[in-house]
Amino acid sequence: MKVLIAEDNAFSCRLLVKTLEKAGYTAVVAEDGDAAWSVMQTEQAPSMVLLDWMMPGLQGIEVCERIRSLERTVPPYIIMLTAKADRDDVVQGFEAGADDYLKKPYDSSELLARMKVGARLVQQQALMHSLIDALPDPIYVKDSRGLYLGCNDAYAAFAGIDKDQIGQKQATDVLPDAQAYKTHMDDLRALAADEPIESEEWTVDADGKNVCHYSMRVPLMESSSGLRGLLVLHRDVSHESLGEKQLRYQHKLSLLGSMLSNVSNEFKNIINAIMGFASLGLDSVDKENEAYEYLDDIHASGEGAKKLLEKLLDFSNKENQEMELLVLSDVVEDSLGLVRMMKAPSVALEFSAEAELPTMYGDRVQLQQVVTNLCVNALYAMEGRESAVLTLRVETALAKHSDEPSILFSVEDTGCGIPVEVQEDIFEPHFTTREGEGSGLGLSIVKTIVEQHQGTIEVESNEGVGSCFRLRFPAKV
Repeated sequence: MKVLIAEDNAFSCRLLVKTLEKAGYTAVVAEDGDAAWSVMQTEQAPSMVLLDWMMPGLQGIEVCERIRSLERTVPPYIIMLTAKADRDDVVQGFEAGADDYLKKPYDSSELLARMKVGARLVQQQALMHSLIDALPDPIYVKDSRGLYLGCNDAYAAFAGIDKDQIGQKQATDVLPDAQAYKTHMDDLRALAADEPIESEEWTVDADGKNVCHYSMRVPLMESSSGLRGLLVLHRDVSHESLGEKQLRYQHKLSLLGSMLSNVSNEFKNIINAIMGFASLGLDSVDKENEAYEYLDDIHASGEGAKKLLEKLLDFSNKENQEMELLVLSDVVEDSLGLVRMMKAPSVALEFSAEAELPTMYGDRVQLQQVVTNLCVNALYAMEGRESAVLTLRVETALAKHSDEPSILFSVEDTGCGIPVEVQEDIFEPHFTTREGEGSGLGLSIVKTIVEQHQGTIEVESNEGVGSCFRLRFPAKV
């Protein structure tokens, strides 16, 4: 390991060189502060520095401050050598950036022991940075102000910046404006939260490629001084398998179900209180009184809210089941209760099913999820449209490319339709036309479930007219 010896006394310098070389170090000599500063600005600068305080030209304390101003992935370990022993001098040395302090005259064995500690720290930092740089996940570190302290090669490639130039820069100096603002605010929120925060979002790399990042923001703590910065790790999940995405999506649904279950009693008590007082009011007011109509509306709305809560709880609490023999029209009918609660008054819901439908093997809960997802998408497409119609049909048909019987389920809406240029992408994970809304997983999960049932799904859509999704499942022969 190379060590810079900045010492203007020739005898002391020769003694240090012999002591260090005997211990296996490579000595680089600077006779004054200016020479020491020149050496430390080179690309192959030594990893450790023995710095005399009093020298011609730049003083040791000035050289120390300048070295610390350099942007280095692994900063050098600096030991100040001086006859100064006052407490204020020691404090000044550490504040300038010194890692250790040795008073002259010093014992060679003590010097080598301190050098050994410094070498170990430098090696550990170098190893840590090598490991972080070897990771394919973009990683960066910021201080408590939200300024970059450093990053690994993967983040430098993602942001399109030299990692040695990122120190003390703001997000706006590294990322596009909109992306920089969101990143900066997310980082500040994580610092303020004082605990790790997870998130997932689509972003754009330096090459303009869309990337889905799972991010973990971890505040860095120091027991003596408190919060000192933030470590952020991004993991590219753009190519994550759809099965993994579905698992995380199902996990979120499970969490939602748990949350609904926990607050259901409180909501029921609130709704019952509203309906109870409305009933008392109805008993106390004549039907001819104008207030009677208002109270009746309140009671009816409370009844509707109660039914909606029960439907939500019923849907969220259902667990995965084994494949069973079922009639698809029954599954669709069971799913429509929640759809009816969610639809706007301006949307007409029409459902028809062919009599004597053949049975099929299926997972009832997954098929209900298919129905619900398709209907929710249709309702969203018809938002703000008057006299909109959502039509669901279940009928028998021949399987495509064979004479085998199949069951055809169609969901048709009179909504805004899907632009031609994106129709091939709608089943891709995380693709969504809802700006700022939705996970983009609904249709990809629908497609996965349909294929798990040996079925097919296709869409026909005309922009401004509406869309029709057709699902075919093999019937039990």
